[in-house]
Amino acid sequence: MACKAMATWVILILPLLSILAFSLEYEPSQYVAKQTYLLRENESIGNVYEILLENKEYYVLQIISNKQIVGYIALERYEKKVVTDTIKAKNLMQTAHFLSQYSDFRKKVSDNPSYIWFVAQSAQIPQIVQSIETEKYELQTVAEVMNTSSATEKTSALSRILDEMISELNELRVSELDAVSFESDFLSNPVAGNERKLKEKMISCFDRLELIQNLRKEYASLLTLLRLEIANAQNLNVDEKKSLQKASEMPEEFSKIEQWYLSATSMHFSENLDNMFGSAIQNSLTFADGISVRIKRDNAYRIMFEENETVRNATKNEFLTLKQAYDTIIKEEYYDKWANQEELIMLKANWNRANSALSKEDYDSATAYAKKAIENAIKVYNDGWVRTSSDGGKEIAQKAIIGLIIILVAIIFFRYIKKKGLFYSRDENDYEEVNLK
Repeated sequence: MACKAMATWVILILPLLSILAFSLEYEPSQYVAKQTYLLRENESIGNVYEILLENKEYYVLQIISNKQIVGYIALERYEKKVVTDTIKAKNLMQTAHFLSQYSDFRKKVSDNPSYIWFVAQSAQIPQIVQSIETEKYELQTVAEVMNTSSATEKTSALSRILDEMISELNELRVSELDAVSFESDFLSNPVAGNERKLKEKMISCFDRLELIQNLRKEYASLLTLLRLEIANAQNLNVDEKKSLQKASEMPEEFSKIEQWYLSATSMHFSENLDNMFGSAIQNSLTFADGISVRIKRDNAYRIMFEENETVRNATKNEFLTLKQAYDTIIKEEYYDKWANQEELIMLKANWNRANSALSKEDYDSATAYAKKAIENAIKVYNDGWVRTSSDGGKEIAQKAIIGLIIILVAIIFFRYIKKKGLFYSRDENDYEEVNLK
């Protein structure tokens, strides 16, 4: 019963977990482009990769400028947070950059009809192997008809080459199937670091193909000698020679091996894979180092143009951003009215210095000047406006009115107590007590 209850609970909770996970997702391109200042004005988002690193998922965004890759930004998969750890960022960007180059290479190959992606030709290998088996039988027939030690020696050597080719072709087929499967998994669910494995598997296939091609060439050279011996045989008539010449022809399927090899060398298969991997390693170091600069850029722009808690609290929500405070304070209609003109001048200077630093991508200085500008703006705001003469006249008038009111109240009070007889009166000679009843 307990197991059934647990199973039921798992069945019920899994959909909820899926919904929760989905709710935590976000659109990375929109986040970076619309909610941050990580991109420069001439940059845009290219490909977006979802890459697994240490059993944790990440977004890796490609940054494009003038149709060139100029960097990457790695983000947490379920949190709007830039990966700032240099090693993690480097590993993620290395995989992403290799993916980008590898995909471009694959497209270039598929777009060129003269290229053959030999790694995907494993289904044809059994047919080639079968043709080799047939060729071995034909060689045995040639040796028996020729019936010379020289011919027997040559056919034996040729058979050994064919046996080695069969073995290598079978190994090539296994390697290709493994490489294609690994490639499919890597492209659909990339794992950081697996680009090295893919490169090694692909180059291993090429190395084996090259070995088979060399065996094919060795076989062709020795076969030419055997055919020459058949042509010069004194003990054979014309028909026998024609029959043996036909039997000793290169199998037609051998041409596929040569086609695959020539295509692979023409597209610089191994060289391109090595270069892609080397480029991914080298460029990822530069891209990862560039993240700190992008973070500083984001911070500088935020302190200048986004809601700022210091500004908001100091101005009691009248200004929410430094830019809003600056634009309002320096308005022509207000400029001369501020009491603290010294801080006003410093506000304008520090704001201009911050903007100048931004244009030079000196984000540390931009942030420093922006912070000074915030201090200037708050001081100007707190000190208020200059008191004008009209303000002074109003204050005097207010004091005069208050004074008159006090005098009137005193007079009224004096008359009131006199009427009620609340004091002693006297004549010239003595005092007379007033009855207070």
